[in-house]
Amino acid sequence: MKKLLSLAGLSLSLFVFASGHARGAEQLSCEDLYDVTELLQAAADDLDSAFYISNADDEALEFVSDIALLAAEAEGNRRLIRLADELEEAWISEDADLYIDAADELAYEFDRIYRREC
Repeated sequence: MKKLLSLAGLSLSLFVFASGHARGAEQLSCEDLYDVTELLQAAADDLDSAFYISNADDEALEFVSDIALLAAEAEGNRRLIRLADELEEAWISEDADLYIDAADELAYEFDRIYRREC
């Protein structure tokens, strides 16, 4: 989960941006779309290969779900918001398979937006 922890730390600027723009005033930049896609892919990959989840790993997964929801709200996309809600619910219920599936779907959808708009 080292890659996820480093990406989560680098995503603080994305988190700050998304939390300030979650009301739909401005959509994510191309760089932000790329970063959130990478973060979600890393979370899914790292969780899929993890043998043990530490407290720090769990906090990073929570942080990823928070970023995903804020980024989805900033985009104003109902499908992204629904998937981000699923990601958060998976984290709350500690369902690794559901978390991986939701993170993969979110990464795919953010990547589609990135490819279309950037």
